[in-house]
Amino acid sequence: MSIESTMADLEQVQKLITSHLANYRYLCFRIRSVKKAQEMVVDDMLRRVCSSDQIKEDTMQFFAVEHIEVIVGRKRGKLFAFNNSCPHRGASLSKGELKDNRIVCYMHGYEYDIFTGRLENMKSWKKEKTWIEQNPEWRKSGNLTIYPVVEENGSIFLII
Repeated sequence: MSIESTMADLEQVQKLITSHLANYRYLCFRIRSVKKAQEMVVDDMLRRVCSSDQIKEDTMQFFAVEHIEVIVGRKRGKLFAFNNSCPHRGASLSKGELKDNRIVCYMHGYEYDIFTGRLENMKSWKKEKTWIEQNPEWRKSGNLTIYPVVEENGSIFLII
């Protein structure tokens, strides 16, 4: 093997290393950029609602956040937040009452889990034995719209 061929091999190895190093640096830059972008997106979605001491245990309160009506509360030390509109017929859930882990709509008695948003129970509306339901479609309901809640540095934030 001649010195020229060894030098050519060495140059080839250096080019390869330089190329891989450049790719590595670019990849690290992209990862940092994506991570920074994700942090910015989360920060842009966080909305301060109130101070932590405003939401006492076993209570809920109504707030308007960016033109969205929400209920924020605390049950067994855990925060919850959901849309103020009942998925059944749009009644204001802030007029309802907390019952265990459920919000009970004041209008028709539909009960939704405050942590999952799922419809848990609905009251029977048969007033008397001869009552016949005309159309069962009116009973249908979706689930609550739930919002992620973050408590940090004495404040409560929603991710909207």
